[in-house]
Amino acid sequence: MSVKMLNGQAVTDWADRIEHLAHGFGAPSCRVAVARAGRLVLTFPRRDPLAEPLPALPVPEEASVGPVEIGRCEDGTPLRLKVHGTHVLIAGATGAGKGSYLWSTIRGLLPAMRAGLVQVWALDPKRMELSFGRALFGSRYAADPKECADLLDEAVSVMQERADRFAGLQRSHTPTAADPFVLVLVDEVAFLTAYQPDKQLRQRITAALATLTTQGRAVRYGVQPKGAKPGMAPGRCKGKAHKPDHLGYSGRRVLVSRKWSNKTLTEHKQDRRTWVLEALGVEDEPVDPHRYVWRPVKPGDPELAPIGVRLLRSVHERQRWRNHMNQLQALGDGQDLSATEGRAA
Repeated sequence: MSVKMLNGQAVTDWADRIEHLAHGFGAPSCRVAVARAGRLVLTFPRRDPLAEPLPALPVPEEASVGPVEIGRCEDGTPLRLKVHGTHVLIAGATGAGKGSYLWSTIRGLLPAMRAGLVQVWALDPKRMELSFGRALFGSRYAADPKECADLLDEAVSVMQERADRFAGLQRSHTPTAADPFVLVLVDEVAFLTAYQPDKQLRQRITAALATLTTQGRAVRYGVQPKGAKPGMAPGRCKGKAHKPDHLGYSGRRVLVSRKWSNKTLTEHKQDRRTWVLEALGVEDEPVDPHRYVWRPVKPGDPELAPIGVRLLRSVHERQRWRNHMNQLQALGDGQDLSATEGRAA
């Protein structure tokens, strides 16, 4: 059903009332999606095509690290999970099927593992999920908290060694036998990062995971935790603010992402500053906090422009900054900007 929103309404006004809508239309559930500005699409499923568990998919014949086919969507299309070049958090109630995501991912990567293009490192403090694959993981399996911390520290060391070799030479990663894609599977991440009674182990594990999740993407180290505590929910928000590609932009992401990245607001600000300076090719030099002298402006000051002029200048400056940043990103990605030079922004 297509619905036109009234002026002043937000998508959340409808999304917060999906139960009311479902009962009103006699459907078991309701979903709200944005079709375009001011118009929504309400979907009322009449039955659940996924009520019965699906059998495991056949092991792929070709080795690939692309989006892994792990199941079927409600409309019968393949459900694919991207693990190469990103991080994934799987959260759900007990018995919701979180383990199926883990094992379906491993099953889909088996040909690439056999070809030496993928390594799966498993952390299994519960000892009841990933232990079935000990023979598959080999020495890269850990269950004891100390062993988990040691394995994560080893992953960080290997990641940083790879980053040193890639620095200044390449920005993207193609898995090879010499430099495979490393997928770190963490079962019950909350036990290791929040409920671990040993403070030193908890700090080691938290620091290692933070390093892998903030630095590992470029050199293709993925972290797929399961069973995260409330508040650790990267990926739940579909807005662009939570995408790692936008870490360099200011905005609400810096305020909320510390809930799951284990970084403080100050650390995120420094990360953003470093990212922007590297993009601009400017060295990070100490800044004198007293370089400006501030004084209140008196009413009627002839040097003070009208509020409308000041707002337009501010908007223009922000647009100029954003256009400059987009140009730098395009150049970094190897795009030819000659066709767009001279056009109005």
